[in-house]
Amino acid sequence: MILFFNVLVTDTRSSVGGMNRVDRLDLFKYALASYACIDIISSIIIYCELGGNYKAREGELRDYIDFLFPCVRHEFHSVSPSTQREWQLVLSNSIFLTTDEPILYMGNDDHIFIDYDLDMLHEGINLMMAEPRDQINTLHISSWTEGVSTIYGLNDFKLRGRYWEAELLYSDASQIVNSAFFRHVFFDLDMGNDYMRRTDNFLTNWYPYLGDYRYPSRAPHPKVKTFLPLRELVRHFDAYWHINVPLEYCPLLQIPEGFWDRSIKVKPSDGNFPLFWKDRIIEVEHYPDGPEYIEIGNISHRLVMTAPHSRVYQNPNARAPAIWPTKFRDLGNGWLPLEEKYITIGMR
Repeated sequence: MILFFNVLVTDTRSSVGGMNRVDRLDLFKYALASYACIDIISSIIIYCELGGNYKAREGELRDYIDFLFPCVRHEFHSVSPSTQREWQLVLSNSIFLTTDEPILYMGNDDHIFIDYDLDMLHEGINLMMAEPRDQINTLHISSWTEGVSTIYGLNDFKLRGRYWEAELLYSDASQIVNSAFFRHVFFDLDMGNDYMRRTDNFLTNWYPYLGDYRYPSRAPHPKVKTFLPLRELVRHFDAYWHINVPLEYCPLLQIPEGFWDRSIKVKPSDGNFPLFWKDRIIEVEHYPDGPEYIEIGNISHRLVMTAPHSRVYQNPNARAPAIWPTKFRDLGNGWLPLEEKYITIGMR
């Protein structure tokens, strides 16, 4: 699998409350570290524009990438394509249009791989790569709350192991895609000179019938197959406040004390800690696979999977549950309750 980042790292981006909670370059380094635990990454391609004072820290970032991925071929470009023409120049001179490997595409510098093992990820990649290569195949790994409510709300999916399968194209800049995705998005669509550093800026977030584009297409709409895990694999560092998910359902992430010097201490109340913390932990009060960790992890999973938010699917025949905050209950009809079997499939 190819790990591909196209990001702008700047301290002028908004965060919870309008201020960044951590140094943005450190946050990008934390995100990179979270993907370094994935054992099937064959090469890394990073396009990264550093804004403001971060430009002087490019050497630090390059050294850190070398440290994280000592045995993986990687290339670093200190620019970030932001128009269709720039994207075409980048893609035309790369393996992205011809490779048979999946591509872990990240247009965000702050989405963190949080799963506690790789089994779920491997299962999804195997499902995705078993599909015909001439269609768009994607694995939607982040913005998970929106994915759950969208696919379940459309009620047009199949259950494949621990994944939902749907003919639904996501444009999120945080997913695993195949080469057909890049060929279609950047060469079949006509986007003119519009600014588009990330794919989610120029396609609608999803469209069930492959016809809802913001830009004209030069080619017929391709067949699309998207897979959504029934457990959250990747989370936005600032969670999902931008779609009004209450923090008690899906809390903000933190860079744990001791991460940089490999001296993290964990306790049962931490629940299932991310896999990439494993070689940075020096003290564990109880065995991390014990019942306390599993119970806490499953409670957290249920909360995130059933979280209310402003993009939740609207269904006129259902009502929001009483446990939801008032501002969501006041919306009246519109909540489609998940069947219990879909919640428990993703649990440990």
